[in-house]
Amino acid sequence: MRPLPIVLLICLFWMSGPALSATVAEADSGAAVILSYHRIGEDSYPDLNTQTEQFEAHIAELSSPAYHILPLGEIVKAVKAGEKLPPRSIAITFEGGYRSILDRAVPLLLAKNIPFTVFYAADLADGKSPLYLNWNDLAALKKNPLITLGIHPAAYTRLAGAPQEEILRQINRARSAHQEHFGAQPALFSYPFGEYSLAYRNIIEAQQFEAAFGQQSGAAYSGSDLYALPRFSITESYGDIERLQTIASSLPLPTFDINPENPYLTENDIGAIGFSVPEGLKDSLSELSCFISQRKNITQEIIGTRVELRSPDPFTEERTRVNCTMPGPEGEDGMPRWRWFGMLLINPAGADAADASLQQDEPQ
Repeated sequence: MRPLPIVLLICLFWMSGPALSATVAEADSGAAVILSYHRIGEDSYPDLNTQTEQFEAHIAELSSPAYHILPLGEIVKAVKAGEKLPPRSIAITFEGGYRSILDRAVPLLLAKNIPFTVFYAADLADGKSPLYLNWNDLAALKKNPLITLGIHPAAYTRLAGAPQEEILRQINRARSAHQEHFGAQPALFSYPFGEYSLAYRNIIEAQQFEAAFGQQSGAAYSGSDLYALPRFSITESYGDIERLQTIASSLPLPTFDINPENPYLTENDIGAIGFSVPEGLKDSLSELSCFISQRKNITQEIIGTRVELRSPDPFTEERTRVNCTMPGPEGEDGMPRWRWFGMLLINPAGADAADASLQQDEPQ
């Protein structure tokens, strides 16, 4: 075999360092944080609720010049194209189509000309429950150019372990109802409770949605999976203003070769998690801190640009959250910013839990 020309060797050496570092800079320049709210001012549902006063404080904070609140579709377009976004770009979304947002969130957002997205389930819009937005409510929202509607499956239910036929049936019913009421196909999809399997995700992609959203923590960027985009879920227990400021300023922690690839676990997934980061972040991995919900004695091993996490116990809980953070570059205001990578793992063999529960454990 002939030796490589010296020019090619120099190019390969250069690509292994600065080029990969540039990918980190590109990820930062096109990053956005997507917030996921559920109920507003419904104190009887603390697991999914954000207090009205908390929400008002959040909007006051996000309305400052430090942030740029953008339509969700604009962020999806930029992420897909690898385009730059303004620093601290934010999108606001609402899960479940709860009617409390109509009274306690929508007026405030519209008064401040803030765009937002509402994800709804067609079966709940068909019903007579005063707890959910009905078709008349949704039609009124749809008329406002600041508001985008996205869909859940027809029933707001977990489908990660459902047969393909049931997933398709639920999606087709939801899409047909949206087309019937609004004369267009929905572009954006949200997995209820942030739960999806690899097969579920692939079905959504094949259905030609522009993007789909989970509820694993992290900032979206050009390397994100468009059909499993991260969002930070907000509830009253995790709605203090300091947390909002931290997550709203977060940066991506770019990862690849993620294990397990499928967040819907099998019996072979016994507590091993791994991922790799770009070469440009190798020297920062010494500052990486990872947290696995309901686990105290995890081991964290770094081999080059590879991170391996081990738990002494298998993931027997129904929902396991993984969050890894490291310091990022300071913001323009000199305040620290954190890189963030999250996973939400689902164990079908775990104990049953109510659909309303959210496992919101995060790094301490």
